[in-house]
Amino acid sequence: MRVSTATTIEKLGANAFKQRRPLLGRSGHVRARIFLSAFGIFAGVVHLALAGPHFEEATWLGTAFLADGLGLGMAGVWMLLSETRRATRAAGVAAALTVLAYLGSRTIGLPGMEREAWDALGVVTTVAELAILVSWLLLERSEREAAVEAAA
Repeated sequence: MRVSTATTIEKLGANAFKQRRPLLGRSGHVRARIFLSAFGIFAGVVHLALAGPHFEEATWLGTAFLADGLGLGMAGVWMLLSETRRATRAAGVAAALTVLAYLGSRTIGLPGMEREAWDALGVVTTVAELAILVSWLLLERSEREAAVEAAA
């Protein structure tokens, strides 16, 4: 005997679907924020350390490294101190822009500069920034699901 989806829903009742847990769960949110914080602080420190040599290449590039280092580092600390969505969003946006800039610098070159060679530290930092970006997107999705669940 074949049972339709509508019949199954009627048998289970509407509340069965409201009980579905968010993607990460509460403890997953805490772990994800710590993960984001650690990688944000790491990427921020790397960019701050490399700002000086990049000022020698171009003032705007050194300024970008300085801003990126401060932005990622401060967002990382902010996420440790607070559970606001603004902190995770700031880290995610900064990481996304940084990844795009790094990939651009290695594939087509940045404005007024030649294409750079791939380097180990840049790749490791970019992987950390990609982890920040993916974690941020997962947190956003999970929080959106939790909000929909709470409203239902």
